[in-house]
Amino acid sequence: MEPYQERVLREYEELFERHKKLASFMESDAFNKVDPEERELLYDQGVAMIMYLRVLQHRIDLWRTKPQATGTEV
Repeated sequence: MEPYQERVLREYEELFERHKKLASFMESDAFNKVDPEERELLYDQGVAMIMYLRVLQHRIDLWRTKPQATGTEV
């Protein structure tokens, strides 16, 4: 596995954990005590995290189905 792929996998894992913590917080009583505008922003943040997770997962899936390219991928 290329170093950039390892970084993407690590990034996916870290983001997955952060999203899981955010989702857990959003299901707690403490979330209801947060300012309504900030709650909406936290919801938007969760949606953005899911979208980013999907992009990273798609990249990972591509690597698993296509032969390894050589070069300077980012």
